[in-house]
Amino acid sequence: MNNATLSPDNQAILLLCLRLSSNVTPLDLSEYNKLEVWLENESRTPQDLFEVTSSESKRIEDLLNRGLSLSIFIERCASKGIWIFTRRDREYPERLRLRNKAPIIIFGIGNKALFSDKGSKITSLIPDIITEPTIAVLKNDLAKASLIKRNRDYIQKGLLTLISATEP
Repeated sequence: MNNATLSPDNQAILLLCLRLSSNVTPLDLSEYNKLEVWLENESRTPQDLFEVTSSESKRIEDLLNRGLSLSIFIERCASKGIWIFTRRDREYPERLRLRNKAPIIIFGIGNKALFSDKGSKITSLIPDIITEPTIAVLKNDLAKASLIKRNRDYIQKGLLTLISATEP
């Protein structure tokens, strides 16, 4: 995802849930899940929150008013080859949809097509030798892990995709 392809729904989700070095605390998984249920019950989507008045929620308004910080963050991710999925994306990996426990946002580097490859192995560790398509779920340091030569070689060959729910 980059600025050109950032849907209004995804923009709202990222603004609500990313830290973006601001003094406003972003929504955590539980808070976002509650908001998502409320939006669904109201037949609304995240982009509708841009029309929220300050009397409805000052925190939501403050989070949504961080557009410049979001643009900088997206550009920084793109420059590192990091793509971003939110749970509203069609491309969000079905294999990772764990109802309300699924990460709101996933950051990744590598071949997105591995998610639809049923033969892809999902692991929490990056193997030293990769002979089959592998998706490594990292707790953090996505950008750092992608810079390791061995990992970079496997990413370039299309055999490794690194993902994390932690902001890079």
